[in-house]
Amino acid sequence: MFEFSLINKVKGVDGYLIFDEDTNILDKDIKNENFDIDKLKTMFRAALLNQAKLNPLNTTILLREKGVTLISKIHGSYIMILGGHEESVDITKLNNLIDIIRSELEKFKRELA
Repeated sequence: MFEFSLINKVKGVDGYLIFDEDTNILDKDIKNENFDIDKLKTMFRAALLNQAKLNPLNTTILLREKGVTLISKIHGSYIMILGGHEESVDITKLNNLIDIIRSELEKFKRELA
């Protein structure tokens, strides 16, 4: 199974949060203590609501004043990856990371079956 703590080893990643569909935080690991968890949760809800007007959220990238936020749906949960706050982050690497996580979780799901 994918070890989510590896996300923070990617250059430029500041942390991650995992939400369920009711926007409850299931897991989080944020390097920078200055991030306001309530504001991040509000940002996540807003992204979910705004995207729902178009079609269900799969993956979206939000540009913040300082850094980027990637939100992606993975197997009934959502992951929010924060990056670029302390040092620049490669958005392509973040997208590739999401693909790896999806693949690893799918493999784990098949192994359990």
